[in-house]
Amino acid sequence: MIFSLIKREYKLDSERVNLNFGLDLALVLFLVLFFGSFLVGDYENGALDFLYFVGTLAIRKKFIV
Repeated sequence: MIFSLIKREYKLDSERVNLNFGLDLALVLFLVLFFGSFLVGDYENGALDFLYFVGTLAIRKKFIV
């Protein structure tokens, strides 16, 4: 994600390969954390992980053209 910021992939004329890859990895990470939190019974952190997942999904949807 830092590499995509250095390459300025957030601009409209860029390809955004690294940015999309980083956001996809973040979505997978938040899903794993979400289910792991519910497996151990930590429901508050599971709810927060789900909110982070939804936020990352919204950000990804905004940057995909």
